[in-house]
Amino acid sequence: MAVQWQIGEVRELPHNLESERAVLAAALVEPKVMVRLEELTPDHFYFLGHRSIFVALRELYEEGKVPDISLVIGWLEEKGELERAGGREYVIALTDHLTSEEYLDQHIRELNEKFLLRRLIDVCHHTASKAMEPRSRLIDVLEEAQQRISRISLWSSPDSFIHVPGQVKEIYEELSEIFRQREQGASEEELSRGISSGFTDLDRMTDGFVPSELTILAARPGVGKTSLAVNIALKMADRGRRVAFFSLEMNAKLLIMRMLAVRSGLNLRKMSRASLEGHELTKLAQAARELSKYQIFIDESSYLPVNLFKAKARKLREEMKVEMIIVDYLQLMSAAQGSQRQTRQEEVSDISRSLKHTARELNIPILALAQLSRKVEERAGKRPILSDLRESGSIEQDADVVLFLHPKGEVRVDRIGPEQDIDLIVAKNRNGPTGVVALRFYPDRTKFEQLARE
Repeated sequence: MAVQWQIGEVRELPHNLESERAVLAAALVEPKVMVRLEELTPDHFYFLGHRSIFVALRELYEEGKVPDISLVIGWLEEKGELERAGGREYVIALTDHLTSEEYLDQHIRELNEKFLLRRLIDVCHHTASKAMEPRSRLIDVLEEAQQRISRISLWSSPDSFIHVPGQVKEIYEELSEIFRQREQGASEEELSRGISSGFTDLDRMTDGFVPSELTILAARPGVGKTSLAVNIALKMADRGRRVAFFSLEMNAKLLIMRMLAVRSGLNLRKMSRASLEGHELTKLAQAARELSKYQIFIDESSYLPVNLFKAKARKLREEMKVEMIIVDYLQLMSAAQGSQRQTRQEEVSDISRSLKHTARELNIPILALAQLSRKVEERAGKRPILSDLRESGSIEQDADVVLFLHPKGEVRVDRIGPEQDIDLIVAKNRNGPTGVVALRFYPDRTKFEQLARE
């Protein structure tokens, strides 16, 4: 089998003839070896005759028979495959390539590596073919290629099982180290599994934003979802964390204006109208100097299908070493290009599931903002509950943590005053307690502060 790379240039695909013969010889002489070959497929063998012999060995083994040379030859004759396998003499001669037990695993690994290299070449050819199609979109071709390469990566690491005794030992050592650090006076932030939100009561319940977890922050419009997300991003950046902020609702300039308002304590409206006093300009300059040192990366794309988000998130993680991703907001995202989902609910489910998969794949925490339906306002007290999310696909199910923002007192959520006490409700916490964090919101400068616990 060969592949044409350029005009006039033909190369054989990667393979190792000797390893193929050694593996088949071991199975023909010692049938118990078949147990060690269960992860192999016929495609692991490059030569078609070797594939036929391997199929014969596997079929006989699965029938409960001992696949010795005579049975294998008989099976090949019956199926009309003996000539393709090289004939009776070739099958018998394979035993001359019997290797020692110590080298058998090496030959099996060699078969697997050559097989995966051939698969990778197939992916590259398929990707090139797709890219040549007139209607192909770059992001679709890249996403499909990444998915196919990811599957090859899984094949290259078949031992994905975790042995409990070893894991218990590792966890015990981690807990012992945390205990030792606590005894030495380490802070709660230093002991946390996740990245601090900057709000100690929230961190106490959730352990911060934990890598591979999806957190949903939901509320009705005007309550301060974006402002709280901005506050969290700034508090993380204060501690040297690298944060990515996908802002689908407002452009980067408006988002940075909010950051400057939080940092300077100045009125956002006065800033946007450039109606500041001299001493306020000094504050603004100081805030700008601080903000210029922060590692915050903003994506202001108003159109963001999930496959494009995943590609961007992967690049941010690998190249920019981003440690936290914020999405504002989930319902403004789109399902993957070409998706056949029929309803908006199915589309939202795809989006939330994709966010969760991205968090796990990149081992990074994701905070996704979400809009609650107007039905919240029809309820007495207007306090949001988890069932408010159930109408929006599988958001509740996919999230590890669900947070709600709810203004205290009898106020309309779209008419918050110059300052407002707000409950940050931890309504779901897969790995910890639920409860309420008391916050105070200053809309004029988009700032949140934690109130003292009663």
